[in-house]
Amino acid sequence: MKITHKRSIKIFNILMISIMLSACGEDTDHIPSAVTPPAVTPPAVTTIPATPIGPSTPIKPPVTSVPWIPIGPSTPVKPPVIIFPIPKPEIVPPSVILPAPEQRELLQNLRFLDGATELKKAQFALENWSPRAIAAREGILYIANDSGKSNILRYDLNAKNVLAPIQPENIRGIGQSWNRLSDISIYKDRLYASSLSSNRVDIFDVATGEAQFVMSLGINNWSGDQNLVTVHPLSVAANDQYVFVADTNNRINVWKQSDVVPSNSLKAKKHARLSLPNCGDIYCDMRLEAVDDLLYASFDNGQVYVYDVSTIQQGATENDIAPLKRTNPGINIFNTADDGLFYGSRNSGHVESFKPEELRGAVNFLPKAQDSFRAYRLEDSSTYANLSKAKDMVVNQQKVLQLSGGKVTILPIQTVQQYQSNQTGYVTQLQQAAALSQNYMLQDGEDWDTLTNPNLRYFKVNNILSATVERDNIQLQSYSAAVVSNLDIQAKLKGTDQWFTIAHLDQLQPFSQTKLNMDTTDQHRYPLVDGKGSIQLAGLNQFKQLPVDLLDIKVVSKTDPLVQKLATIKSKWGISFGKYSQADGQWEKINPVYAREWVIMMTNFAYMLNSPEFEHIWFNQKKIMGIDFFGNAGPIVGNDGYFTPQQYTQYFNQIMNRGDIRLGITTIGGGLGGGDILGNDTWLFYAHYFNTDVGLIGHEFGHHWGSHDSSWAGYDFGMQPITGQLHQYLQRKQRLPYMDPELNKFHKAPKDQLYNGIVESFRKPRPATDVNNLERYFAQNPL
Repeated sequence: MKITHKRSIKIFNILMISIMLSACGEDTDHIPSAVTPPAVTPPAVTTIPATPIGPSTPIKPPVTSVPWIPIGPSTPVKPPVIIFPIPKPEIVPPSVILPAPEQRELLQNLRFLDGATELKKAQFALENWSPRAIAAREGILYIANDSGKSNILRYDLNAKNVLAPIQPENIRGIGQSWNRLSDISIYKDRLYASSLSSNRVDIFDVATGEAQFVMSLGINNWSGDQNLVTVHPLSVAANDQYVFVADTNNRINVWKQSDVVPSNSLKAKKHARLSLPNCGDIYCDMRLEAVDDLLYASFDNGQVYVYDVSTIQQGATENDIAPLKRTNPGINIFNTADDGLFYGSRNSGHVESFKPEELRGAVNFLPKAQDSFRAYRLEDSSTYANLSKAKDMVVNQQKVLQLSGGKVTILPIQTVQQYQSNQTGYVTQLQQAAALSQNYMLQDGEDWDTLTNPNLRYFKVNNILSATVERDNIQLQSYSAAVVSNLDIQAKLKGTDQWFTIAHLDQLQPFSQTKLNMDTTDQHRYPLVDGKGSIQLAGLNQFKQLPVDLLDIKVVSKTDPLVQKLATIKSKWGISFGKYSQADGQWEKINPVYAREWVIMMTNFAYMLNSPEFEHIWFNQKKIMGIDFFGNAGPIVGNDGYFTPQQYTQYFNQIMNRGDIRLGITTIGGGLGGGDILGNDTWLFYAHYFNTDVGLIGHEFGHHWGSHDSSWAGYDFGMQPITGQLHQYLQRKQRLPYMDPELNKFHKAPKDQLYNGIVESFRKPRPATDVNNLERYFAQNPL
């Protein structure tokens, strides 16, 4: 039988498949075939060497000889059914995306005051004391006590215990009491004490903590050789080269440090004298402080003289050396501290620090302040206070020590490091229902003394919603007349620009004070408002109490329209309720229903004066109102007449930043204003929702600056028509924060709470045909 080539290939394929399945360990008995092939001896295995094939060489299958197998002509050949094993799927572990490692950038170091303590006469077991000046070195506080037998009290600031005082009568080399102790200061290891009526300056070495007498300057008498005497010394300071002593002869006496040796006691000759104008008696209240080669003479009224003492010639007199600078920055005390900074205490109570290397070249007398301290809290106290004008002030071992009001306040300084992190941060979710406490203000029945106490009832119009943060809680205050909701509480460190979100609150009740749990620690990451990572405040854990001025806080909302309107108010007016009554003239005692309505009216008024429309009118008065704004001199060109462009800017800023306002109820037929007083008659409290002249508030508000002869409080021009017409415009546009008289229901208050009845004709809406000048202007000139 002849076997064709095609048939040979088929047989070959069957055999190869069988071999492959056998190699895979599969049973081949199931392969169907119509013909059972005879046993065949497999051919010898031939190894074919691998031959490298070039890229252009065609691949040819190997030629294989297959033995002849007789197959009947009628037997069909069926293709085999090939069953391959199902491969087990490869198990691939899931991809794990690890978070990027935190990257932090230190933005700045900021310093704040920690919880303060106070030293009073009781700590020293004294019945009377008269602290005149203070100094400090390595944690030891020295207090010049000018009472009875004058002495220098000592206190260990770290151990917090009283040390033995320095009594001059017990010190060898002095042996007598000080007759009026006027000043003390420390430079390096030496303590300098000036005695007003003893007419000398005593110098001690305090390197060991115990005072060792060195010598005295002056001659213990006010008369004698002017190259030796100091006449009623007022203040003393020193640097590496000199000792400076101011006295009542309008001069600053200068001794060389090289002459301050025991052998020269009471007989050291002066090196030179500097001029000290307007200091010719014992009532000249001033202080000296040296920093590098500059000497500062500061006076109680804030006047400051600055001297260059780098090249003082031997024998120079007050006629030769006058102050390099004279100015009044309002600083009455300076101190060169052990931290390398130069501190100044302002008459306002603010304590500021400066870099000494920037002093000489400062354009505005002093360079930019590095720190500013004022607000503080006593340890374990929730109330805060502000530093007042100091009698004396020093800084030692990161503590501000301020003498004021017959006590020494010790204020530790702590540093907060502000980092920006690439982590997104976490916002604490707060629920009003979980409040630790919630109190309500201006509620019916609240007594008059509480209502008129500014320590209890006071708010800033730019902070109608406000918050303060403690270490483990947050306290929120709302002077909103309506419920506000979906609140984001945002904050930034004082003096910085990075706003971050610290918490979210579901809602807040009107006229309420709410306290909620919230931890504030170094570990928190607060998401930045701009979405660029988060803020970490490192160093908070070291504070005994979080500083009252640590954060600027604002309460905002993405959805609540009232909160959004309140957020546009930037004016800084402080609102409280005056203690006015019939005893003060045409006044009535304010009660809660009037107080709540006053808050509504002043909120609308502040919103109006912060609107873009008011700013546009203010700077375009003549174009819009027909006449320029003018002062008390009337509509004239000249002093206190028509405003100049500079005055428009000046007074606009004054309007925005005006101080406190005390509100009240008048019975005069309109209102009263001037200074911080602002009162209106009872009918305005319900008629302001309708067709009434709210310009009356603008009129009394304007009396803060001017009389009826000015645009501030004129009837036909200036603040009254501007605010009256603008209120009508915003009211018609439904833009004011409060539009609903049912909110406070003043018109429905019991008669015994109102001083006059409700005139219903005052509660009628303004006719649509009544269109004022500003409405026509903005219709034609929309902003």
